[in-house]
Amino acid sequence: MARPSTRLGRYEIRSQLGAGGMGEVFLAWDTELERTVALKMLPADVASDQLRMGRFVQEARAASALNHPNILTIYEIGQTDSARFIATEFIDGETLRQHMKSVKLKPREVLEITLQVAGALGVAHEAGIIHRDIKPENVMLRRDGIVKVLDFGLAKLTEQQVSSVDTQAPTRTFFKTAPGVVMGTVAYMSPEQARGLTVDARTDIWSLGVVLYEQLAGRMPFEGTTIADIMVSILEREPPPLSHYAPEAPAELQRIISKALRKDCEERYQTVKDLLLDLKDLKQELEFAAKLERSTPPDLSKGATDTRSSDQPVVTATLRPLIVWLASALLIGLIVSAGYYFWSKRTRQTAPPTSPIAPSHQRLISTFPGSHTAASFSPDGSRIAFISEAKGVPQVWIKSLSEGDPIQITFDEDPASRARWSPAGDEILYVRRPPGKASIYSVSPAGGTPRKIIEGGRNPNWSGEGKRLVFERNYDVWTANRDGSDQRRIDGVPPTDFLAADRMPAFSPDGSEIALFQNEKGPIGDYWIVPVSGGEARRLTFDTIFGGAPAWTPDGRFIIFPSQRAGSMTLWRVPVTGGQSEPVLMSAGEDTEPEISRDGRKLIYTNTRNSHILMLTDAATLQSRELKESRVDIVNPSFSPDGTRIVFFALNEEGDIHIYTVGTDGKNLEQVTRGKKERNIHPQWSTDGSTIYFYQFHPTVSFRKISVHGGESAELVQGWEWGTHNGARVDPQGKRIIYTKMDKGSAAATMIRDIATGTETAFSLPLRHMRWSHDGQFIVGTHVPVRNWNLAEISICPVAGDACRKLTKGYSPQWSHNDERIYFLPFTDFEGESLWAVSREGGDERKIMDLRPMHPIGNFFDVSPQSQIVWMQYRRGKNELWLVDLYQP
Repeated sequence: MARPSTRLGRYEIRSQLGAGGMGEVFLAWDTELERTVALKMLPADVASDQLRMGRFVQEARAASALNHPNILTIYEIGQTDSARFIATEFIDGETLRQHMKSVKLKPREVLEITLQVAGALGVAHEAGIIHRDIKPENVMLRRDGIVKVLDFGLAKLTEQQVSSVDTQAPTRTFFKTAPGVVMGTVAYMSPEQARGLTVDARTDIWSLGVVLYEQLAGRMPFEGTTIADIMVSILEREPPPLSHYAPEAPAELQRIISKALRKDCEERYQTVKDLLLDLKDLKQELEFAAKLERSTPPDLSKGATDTRSSDQPVVTATLRPLIVWLASALLIGLIVSAGYYFWSKRTRQTAPPTSPIAPSHQRLISTFPGSHTAASFSPDGSRIAFISEAKGVPQVWIKSLSEGDPIQITFDEDPASRARWSPAGDEILYVRRPPGKASIYSVSPAGGTPRKIIEGGRNPNWSGEGKRLVFERNYDVWTANRDGSDQRRIDGVPPTDFLAADRMPAFSPDGSEIALFQNEKGPIGDYWIVPVSGGEARRLTFDTIFGGAPAWTPDGRFIIFPSQRAGSMTLWRVPVTGGQSEPVLMSAGEDTEPEISRDGRKLIYTNTRNSHILMLTDAATLQSRELKESRVDIVNPSFSPDGTRIVFFALNEEGDIHIYTVGTDGKNLEQVTRGKKERNIHPQWSTDGSTIYFYQFHPTVSFRKISVHGGESAELVQGWEWGTHNGARVDPQGKRIIYTKMDKGSAAATMIRDIATGTETAFSLPLRHMRWSHDGQFIVGTHVPVRNWNLAEISICPVAGDACRKLTKGYSPQWSHNDERIYFLPFTDFEGESLWAVSREGGDERKIMDLRPMHPIGNFFDVSPQSQIVWMQYRRGKNELWLVDLYQP
């Protein structure tokens, strides 16, 4: 045994922290880096045991591959002549087991702890790592409230297989590597783990459900005097209702726990992300209810106040529905009032004075004519560069924030976008967009001749010191020197299948990381951080909603980002280490493109009141009429088989995504899906018009169907989502589904699935945007060679398996009502689209109409049997620039 003052390499042992079956843990001092660490060592008598050594190294490798604030950080795997050890960060705190013994946990504290554990597991699961031994002993609570998940020594990469078992393991701990072998602590095992079956990430969800129950109830959900008794309880019995031991706990917690502890893993939460969404929603509801309770004066006529300690307001059963109704009404009223107040006054402090981002006053900067976007501060924060349409074509302008008129500095024929002032102050980057291709240019703040920096690039941003740029090209994110040389693609950026929406990458202040918006399910997604040097990306938000350009705070602690997570596009912030998102500004219209000055004293952003118009155009006369106007995107409209109604999906005011239909006369708008917290996307009609097929990614991940009149939906295929099983289309007979199998954002294969049997066959050509002919004998789709949309081709393929034929260049094909012609969009950088048609035999290619202005994420259209064309017009309101003075503590 190591003793105090013993040296292991550069580590000096200070004291023993603990011991277990897998070794001893010591407090030590790193003499080189001068920091306190924890050393986990194998005792000498087992150091030669190959199985134990293998598990020891397995722990280190599994944990060191993970990068998350709630996962224990591994510093080093070391070895001396007498011992092998892992050096990790030292956690100044206590285990969750110790904490539960010392205090009675309240529901809100339990939620906070569980959210952090779930966040850690989510990152591990995305890396293919299952913990397999979640229990209070493996959860540490730091004194500052940060939770750390320990001991990934029982974790296993899902593709790894080991066939041996540690017979020397402690009595209550087993090792699982393959079917028939068990591993983990018995009382926290899932039923499939207890049976020795193959397990996946859902076993961790069960274990976390057990820990959640235990925190609230103060006892285990499954108990027994022997291991056999406990396993019987897990396999055959239901836990006592949570209300027996924690009557103050919300009923929603009982539902969440019950779903996590479903014995059939197919009925359990399928991903930790789904569990996280429910936990976050509940936390927000509890916080809102607490605020409502505090803001309601006591009714003195009711006598004495109930003084029971609880995170929940004490509400009688009779009054609870009224309180819920009042809370909803108050919330809606607050949102409406806030919107009106911001639009009329634009002055509000929306964060507490201690917040790092606390608006204290704001004012309109763009009081001059035109529409203005994409503002960027000069290094000293005294001026801004921005894009203005004051003289027609959008160009780069600059303006002093104190006085004087704006000055135009570029005079190109092509529109400009995304102006970015360099940290050195000597140049301004912007994007020039001639038809079909965007390129990045540089111009002096004094004007002059711009010079091209990067061919084919878009959405540039500077690194903090101004030596490197980050930008997008096609599907990828790149960096380059400020002159455009040394271009490097960033590895580790999550793949996307949706080129039309931008990621808008932004360097961290120290230049080591990049924040971006990742389109995951068509145009909707979340914010991620990616290391510049490559490596594993980490997700910051779990909203899967419309977003935009993120910005870093100067201290690198937070990301400011636009999101429709509350029903309209507003500005939020999230810690870069992960955690709860908080509103920064809530105003009328859409708030986007935030940027903070280098001294952290100012925030500037774009506010606009855009409209999304569902348009109907007659292909013969080109006469158009508006069917519906919305402040949020109307996505993927398509005609019913008889051409009398249109289905689409859209965001509602609660942040849910639902499917709607509307008549072609613009009347009789009907909501088809209605489940609370559901997110349903990309609907399509059955041939007889009675059923709508769609994707759902919350509360399930599946491809589903529902009656056009609503009601309960039914699952067709479990586990399908837009990013992996893309563009699914049911054939006219309702018997087969064709879809694109995706691999890292690219079409890997086209598959045809028999709905009845589940059997699948590969198609002859990887296609996107596929559509069945009306007789079900042919498929038309888009073939994208080498992930280059400039080379996208429309191809028609017999389902019987004969060779496909290329028709023309373009994408998003649609059959005419008689299958004789194919409508499509040409590739023009997804802006200023026009609609074309080509004969199914090739040739006779002609333009039908312009689809301007079409939103970049709204390039969906459909053609009815009556040759009517439905599409989404994007009517941009006047863009205004607003400057916010930030509170300085």
